[in-house]
Amino acid sequence: MLERLVEEIEADSANLPEGTTVTLVFLGDYIDRGLQSRDVIEFFLGDRLDKFNTVFLMGNHEEAFLKFLEDASFGSQWVRFGGGETLYSYGFQPPNTRGSLGSHEAMAAARDAWATLWTAFRERLPEAHLDFYRSLKPYYTAGDYLFVHAGLRPEKAMQDQTIRDMLWIRDEFLDDTKQFSHLIVHGHTPAEGIFRDNRRIGLDTGAFLSGKLSAARFFGKDISFLTT
Repeated sequence: MLERLVEEIEADSANLPEGTTVTLVFLGDYIDRGLQSRDVIEFFLGDRLDKFNTVFLMGNHEEAFLKFLEDASFGSQWVRFGGGETLYSYGFQPPNTRGSLGSHEAMAAARDAWATLWTAFRERLPEAHLDFYRSLKPYYTAGDYLFVHAGLRPEKAMQDQTIRDMLWIRDEFLDDTKQFSHLIVHGHTPAEGIFRDNRRIGLDTGAFLSGKLSAARFFGKDISFLTT
């Protein structure tokens, strides 16, 4: 889907005025939603996007990835929302720790299993991938638009926003009606289709379930959409 969408973006951008600089802003959650998680990162690190300026934002799933790299014990929580798929994509099988609460011995065995996997994973994770994950930005502004993974806390100035809200917020942001200083472009919360009103554009169309990966094109005041 990512490859097809980039092809659509290339075809669309070919119709822009000559000399136009095209910047692609990716909204996060590149991993944890399938067994090609590693392949997505490889795609970003390859030369396929060299003709564009690129901005990669952090999603809550990349934050979880980095948290696991710092703390082996977080693995048992990470696998509950997609970490297993990412580990498989890198050639690792998460420990089966379903019975780990049955006894102290089982809990200790589960901790040891995660510690063993964690050590091996850190040793085999490509340095370029680690650099990519660590380079992800919390947000990006361009003109009248602000791009962020999840959203912003209403009634808070930009300098008072927290990284956690930028990566995790849902209802408090989605259900509010007051406008921000910018039009907010975000992902994080899947919907059946692209959402747009005068305060936000939601581009998460649940690709891992729906097969629909979506993008928006901003050219001056004109906004249009592309979907696989």
